[in-house]
Amino acid sequence: MRQGPPVSKPEDSQGFLDRHQDVRDTVRGPWIEGDRWIVDKKRRILTMKQLLSTALSDPRLGLALPEQLNQSFRQNARVLENKKILSLLGREGFDQALSEFLGAKPAWLKTHH
Repeated sequence: MRQGPPVSKPEDSQGFLDRHQDVRDTVRGPWIEGDRWIVDKKRRILTMKQLLSTALSDPRLGLALPEQLNQSFRQNARVLENKKILSLLGREGFDQALSEFLGAKPAWLKTHH
């Protein structure tokens, strides 16, 4: 869902409508919610693999890496999915690393009791 300009701004509203009305990636809308235009768009990125590939190919998307790692990481990064991840379960350190990654909280932020 994308939020557009306030309906009280005619020029901005017309630009939003021109960009989103009757175009292929608009799923629903536009409509007015509150005082703003809203539109539902198709997702362009559907999987983690697509997200990482896109982020690696377009630095503007915010995948920030130290310069020393940047080139190597962009060339060698792999996304493991489904059976590939399952085949690694039980390997030393992998289960804990995966659990911490999925927990989405760095170890230094976790509280210990």
